[in-house]
Amino acid sequence: PLSDAWALDFVSGAWKSLTIAGDAPSAGGSKRVAVVPGKNIAYLHGGYGVNGASNGDLHRVAYAGDTLTFTKISQSGAPSARALQAFAYDPQTATFWMFGGVGTSPQNDTWSLTIDGDNATWTQHMLDGAPSKRYGFFYAFDAERGRLVVYSGAQAGTMANPVNPARDTWILDVRATPPKWTLVAEGDSVPPGRRNGCFVFDPSGPRMFVFGGTPDAKVSAE
Repeated sequence: PLSDAWALDFVSGAWKSLTIAGDAPSAGGSKRVAVVPGKNIAYLHGGYGVNGASNGDLHRVAYAGDTLTFTKISQSGAPSARALQAFAYDPQTATFWMFGGVGTSPQNDTWSLTIDGDNATWTQHMLDGAPSKRYGFFYAFDAERGRLVVYSGAQAGTMANPVNPARDTWILDVRATPPKWTLVAEGDSVPPGRRNGCFVFDPSGPRMFVFGGTPDAKVSAE
């Protein structure tokens, strides 16, 4: 696993190595980040490292100039360690939301998170009609409407089909009381299922773009 940091200048197209300061996170992949709009800070959660072991660490990262400064956040009532989950921030309520991911097995739990200084408090929401257990899915947060969108992802599978990708799309209304999951599309009305591709949210749509991913566990074209 890697532990370096880089910045891309969109004007020049040049990459630059950054200095890491403070409580540096462990090396690894599939961590999830949620940006706080209007501030040069974000929060980094989970991921996996050596031998694929998941962690449940939470860090705040301040980014300015050529330095990333990390602060490890103390957590109360934290969920199990995991990677490839959804992790998003709702600026209207100053609340983070997390769904699913995989640690020792795939999950489909829903959590909210509030942070006060260097201390974080997690709350699990026992909701009816949640998506199946999954990880490596595509997701986006619509801050204007308070909606977390989840598309596809790997489900618990079999030796013959270890990914077993979901072919559906869900929306979590995080501002409802209680929060509510709704299945909005499934089957042939959505793209073929997949995991671990790229995704980005365009608020002008609003719409989510997805690219790539894999429907199986193969690493070649064979």
